[in-house]
Formats: sequence, C-alpha cells, structure tokens
Amino acid sequence: MKSEVNITIDRKIYNTKIMDEKDAVFLSNPLRLKILSLISRGVGTAYDISKELNEDLYNIYYHLRSLEKSGLVSVEKEERRGFVAKYHTLKYDALLFLLNKGRKLYTEKTINIVVGSPDAHGKFDLRARDGFLAGYVGNYLGIRGYNVRMFLDTLYDIDKNEEEDVVICIGGPLTNTFTYKLNKLMKIRFDERSHYRTIVSDVTKKHYSDESVGIMIKIHYENKKYIVLSGTSLYSTEGVIYVFGEFVDTFLNNDLKEEYYVVNILDKNSDGKPDDYEILEEYESK
Repeated sequence: MKSEVNITIDRKIYNTKIMDEKDAVFLSNPLRLKILSLISRGVGTAYDISKELNEDLYNIYYHLRSLEKSGLVSVEKEERRGFVAKYHTLKYDALLFLLNKGRKLYTEKTINIVVGSPDAHGKFDLRARDGFLAGYVGNYLGIRGYNVRMFLDTLYDIDKNEEEDVVICIGGPLTNTFTYKLNKLMKIRFDERSHYRTIVSDVTKKHYSDESVGIMIKIHYENKKYIVLSGTSLYSTEGVIYVFGEFVDTFLNNDLKEEYYVVNILDKNSDGKPDDYEILEEYESK
C-alpha cells in the first residue's frame, strides 16, 4: 500500500499521508495535536511553541523529535538574532486514517517520565547524561496510546501532578533526585556504602558491581506506581531502557505486585550498543 496519495477536494489537491492504527495511537496524544496545529499556523520553533502552550521546553523538544521521526513535520534552519534555530513545517496537507473496527486507539492515562537534570544538582552536585533515553521510553508508551509528559527532576513537583498514578524515573540516585528518594524503599537497590555505584539485593544478598548490570523496578508508594530504570553506568542504563521495551505491558498492568529485575546487558556484535540481555535476578512481592 502507498504511504501517501493526492486527494482532490473541491478541485483542490491535497498531498495526503495514509495513516494506520499505530499512527492513530501516536497522534492520540493531545499535546502532539496542539503542536501540529501551531505549526500549521506558522509557529515553528520549539521555543515559540513552548511559549504559546505554556509547556516545559524540554517536553516540547521531545514531542517535536517524535514528530520529526514520524515524518509528519519537516525541519528547516532559520537564523535568529545571531543563532540558528530549527523551524518546523508540516510535510503533508492532510492525514487519512485507515482503521480496523473494535480496537481501542487511546487511553486517558498520563505517565510522567522524570530524568536527572543535565546541570549540576542534588546532594552530589552531579550532571545527568541519560536524559536522551526518555525519548525511547516515551516511544514505547506512545505507541500504546499513553499520554506522556517529561520532566527534569529539579522541575518536577509531585504535588502538582498528583492526578498521575504512574511515574517513571530514569537514572540512578547520584543524578536523579527522585531515584535517590525511592532507593531506600527498594528491596534491590543502589548500595549507599559503595557511594551508589553498585547494586545490592536484600532478597539474595548478592552484590552487582559490573558496569553492564542494571535494574528495572516497580514499587508502590503513597498511592502511586513508581518504575525505576537505571544501570551502574550510562551503557547499562541505555541497555535497561532497551530491555524495558519488552516489559512495558507487564510493568503497566493494574496489579499491586512489586517487581524487581536485575539484568546484565550484552553487546553481542561488539558495536558498543546494547543488543541482548540476561536476567540475573527476578523477584515479585505484594
């Protein structure tokens, strides 16, 4: 099937993108629709869109990158006051959705993703380098119809977002202040005695110090579900995000179980990127 066609309406030709169910789920996010609407009216930079919608700039960057990857918007460079800004335009005049009956395409649930600030912050005055991984998690959630919002840990106010019952924290306690708060509640956690650079299990009493090891954890605290995704290094954190793609539905189900996974990240083709994994430890509790 063609991915785009020309459709004539009232003698006017519209370059039209053919969309399937997965595309419909992707666009069910209301913020993406608002962004597309602004771009159609000539508001094309991330800064201007952020200002118009009163949304966090980091969140707008994430959704614009997603729209770029989807092929729905094109990017041009525009010089402004001595610097070059990305200016976004719509690639198509219209979208045509081809849907199968009986499948739910969206959900009302919003999931917040919290990453460490790239500026020095927190108890350890360190900078996070894993914020880009939030985009991968956002894509896992987006194709399932969840509304996704992203925050830096220094800007996220849990009291103002109390209606959201799922929060995903990316990164360890050294660079993500929310992971630091949750760490002491976890049965498998980063060990304070090693300055949070190794993982210790209260279940098996094992210690994990290899830079290829990470954790995926779901716990319940104060009526919220928290998911912690982190490794002992940037490489293993990236690997944990890779593995999480296979566990999304398990972690987001509505049961009250707490889930713990210790995973070893593998690079079988030796290109420096995670491409496989093995589970070293698995534990569930209620």
